[in-house]
Amino acid sequence: MMIKKVNKYNLGEEPDDKGYWLSVSPSERLDALEKIRQHYIRIFYSGITPSIQRVFRVTDLSEK
Repeated sequence: MMIKKVNKYNLGEEPDDKGYWLSVSPSERLDALEKIRQHYIRIFYSGITPSIQRVFRVTDLSEK
């Protein structure tokens, strides 16, 4: 089981990703990879393309 953990860093002070993954056990790496794979398959086979939601606002610029 993978424990969720969140860390907050200032811009430019992020830790090294390679160092993190080398510090994690091989079984935890495989668990993370499997979750990524399942997420990709769910998106790919759902037919829904993930995109940024667009919001439009119509404004009346004419003077009254």
